Amino acid sequence: MKRNPSRALRLALTGLILIGLVLFARTVNWRDTWRAIRDADRGILLLAALVNMVSLAFKVLRCWICLRPVVVP
Repeated sequence: MKRNPSRALRLALTGLILIGLVLFARTVNWRDTWRAIRDADRGILLLAALVNMVSLAFKVLRCWICLRPVVVP
């Protein structure tokens, strides 16, 4: 059976990303991070989340417009 090199490459890249994420997460002071989130103004946090979602929606719309099939008459 022939192995698919693209699948092996995806698995290797996924592993490297996970390792990098773990290494980065170990450098974060989580106690101070959660304290800052807990003490933050809820209105500003909700506004930031809303702006982030609107931005994501525009990105999805842009990809949908650019990647939809072209109809040739």
